[in-house]
Amino acid sequence: MLFESKRNADARQEMKLRTAASALIVVAALVFGGGLFMMGAHASGLIKTTGAYTTTRLVPGTYSNTIECNGSVMPIRVTDVDTKAKGSVTVVHVRDGQYVKQGTVLFEMRDGQDEPQVITASVAGTVTNLKVAVGMTSDQLAQQGPALQIADMNVLIGVVQTPEYVSVLLEAGQYVSITSTVTPGVRYQGMLTGFSKNPSSASLTSSGQALYDASIMFDNSGALKVGDPIVAQMRIEDYGQVFYVPATAVREIDDVAYVDIVRANGTVEQHQVELLGTSDDGSRIVKGDILTSETVIRADLSE
Repeated sequence: MLFESKRNADARQEMKLRTAASALIVVAALVFGGGLFMMGAHASGLIKTTGAYTTTRLVPGTYSNTIECNGSVMPIRVTDVDTKAKGSVTVVHVRDGQYVKQGTVLFEMRDGQDEPQVITASVAGTVTNLKVAVGMTSDQLAQQGPALQIADMNVLIGVVQTPEYVSVLLEAGQYVSITSTVTPGVRYQGMLTGFSKNPSSASLTSSGQALYDASIMFDNSGALKVGDPIVAQMRIEDYGQVFYVPATAVREIDDVAYVDIVRANGTVEQHQVELLGTSDDGSRIVKGDILTSETVIRADLSE
């Protein structure tokens, strides 16, 4: 009996040692595997470990920042010149960069033995993007778009490209700051006057967002000229509902950001999000149409 009692005592002591060793391993994993954040999250019940990942509900919040958008200086008005006249071009009377008055004859066309038809300027301005040339047919003109454009160079504006989600957060009448590499050290001021969808077929951001053109009326365009590059700094005070997530919950592939959403049935779905920034504690700030405070995402523990 004394031998049996001693053996039981030895077994209990061995179990205590094993339990203590296991606890040390868990603590080490928490502290050195990314742990202090994980310890706090475990205490709050937001995160539970699932192998190499954690799952966490999104933390809603607010966000404001200043964004930079690139663009260029443009004339305030550009008028396309085209024609439905038939035949071929016989004479071109203007050249690129030439100033024309309203009513100036721009070019002439003739169809066989018919009388020549003259195409005149409907507005005054500077000829730009001259494409029409002697010998071109009416079919060729129709295929290439406007024969030329007439630009009002008296007033210059800035046009910068903004992602669709940004365009709805900015307001016409809002003041912005503008710089240009053409005039280093000079800062211009201007007012947002409106937005229009960029007509270019390639006008998409890396995350699939359509690009919008934001027009800016300069207080004073100074030495800037048409075509000069500009950068506009625009303040967004409220992005609406945004979410703060662990840095390892966001994956970026070819500059596109994704999170993995865990559904109630355990399936995991990859969803694209807008990555807005990084908070002071390293959390990533994201925005997405399908995200709510009830959404569960998973974060990688391998980093």
